[in-house]
Amino acid sequence: MKKQLIALSIIIMFNSNAHADDDKSMTTRAGKLNIVGDFQQENIIFKGRKLFKEDGSYGFTQKFTFSDRDVILTSSSEGASCQLWTFLTANNKGVYQSPIFGTCDDGPKVTKDGEKIILIMNNKKNKKIRYTFENNYLLENGKSIK
Repeated sequence: MKKQLIALSIIIMFNSNAHADDDKSMTTRAGKLNIVGDFQQENIIFKGRKLFKEDGSYGFTQKFTFSDRDVILTSSSEGASCQLWTFLTANNKGVYQSPIFGTCDDGPKVTKDGEKIILIMNNKKNKKIRYTFENNYLLENGKSIK
């Protein structure tokens, strides 16, 4: 019984540490992405380099796997009042960032439809805005975002 309790304690300890790291790191086919820094002073690091020019508060929201790439939906905020989004595309050549986008809606509806990732969110006037990410292109209501 004592050996079982010790083994169970080790498993619980190991699993709690794994969960603590899950929200700060993401394994992709290009390599590992890590969120480093203190609150509101974070950045995402890939192979020792910052992916964003500005530090802020970043989070990995969801990973989508395609045949030739991984796409990670990432949240970004420089303050408590507005959450924005970006896609990180990881393939065998590296990691690429989409433009930052959003309406400050921190609860978008996210779906995948074939090669498309679609986010529906409300703007400040409660109008629905549709963002589509497909083949590394980002569209807002059908118009390209650069």
